[in-house]
Amino acid sequence: MIKAVKILKDNRGFTLIEVLISIAILVFISLFLYQVTTSTFNLRESLIEEGDFFSGIRLAMNVVDRDVSQIYTPILMIPNDPAASGLLSGAVLTQNQMAAIQGSGKGTTATKFYLEVVNSVGIRPTRFQGNDKSMSFVSLSNVRIYKESKESEFARISYDIIDDKSPDAIPGTRILRKSVNVSAFDDEEGSLNAKDKLWKFYSLLPGIKEINFKYYRHDKKQWFSTWDSDSQETKYLLPDMIEMKIKATAGDRLNFDGAFYFKTEIPHHGLSPTS
Repeated sequence: MIKAVKILKDNRGFTLIEVLISIAILVFISLFLYQVTTSTFNLRESLIEEGDFFSGIRLAMNVVDRDVSQIYTPILMIPNDPAASGLLSGAVLTQNQMAAIQGSGKGTTATKFYLEVVNSVGIRPTRFQGNDKSMSFVSLSNVRIYKESKESEFARISYDIIDDKSPDAIPGTRILRKSVNVSAFDDEEGSLNAKDKLWKFYSLLPGIKEINFKYYRHDKKQWFSTWDSDSQETKYLLPDMIEMKIKATAGDRLNFDGAFYFKTEIPHHGLSPTS
């Protein structure tokens, strides 16, 4: 006897409540993934911004360190002859004697980057000038890439603070500027002439809130807020160490407050700056 088998098919679908629950779960998962993705991108942007800020400070200080470490003066080139024996004790040639050496009186007075001629072979020491907001000197830090270029390994260098006039400038901040002239031995005026094509100006570090330079004299064991190689107390001398304190910002979240110290590599006047 054959029995008929009746197959019952369940044709029922999802109920409205089940569909709504599924949609709610999908929405929750989508929102979670969106928040995670957004947080990841925000963290990435934050890390990049923070890295750029502190890397910019380090790179700027590396530039300053290279220039300061190579500060140059021809004092060590003075030959051991009677004409130079009195240099460090303060004895120099008269203006008439210096004029006779250089001709037309050139080299008889100090300029921004050079002092007067000091001996019979015409050696002219470089001049370091610094205060709490700027400094200028001659450095051997220039890299001459092209052999026939009109420049030398020497450069006249100045650091100062200028106003930040860029559209995205942070209110109340300024820029640490580096000025360079690779024609180191042409010092008629000695000034930073913007019309002179040999002067190049670089915005080294923006976001400066505060900056302060100090200069250390080893034999006095003392820091000074100003320095001039043409003054009576520091005649022909260069600072043995330079301190730069800066406060910088890149917004409300990124701030820096610290000090950097720079030393010359050349032992000027036989004094090692590391001693």
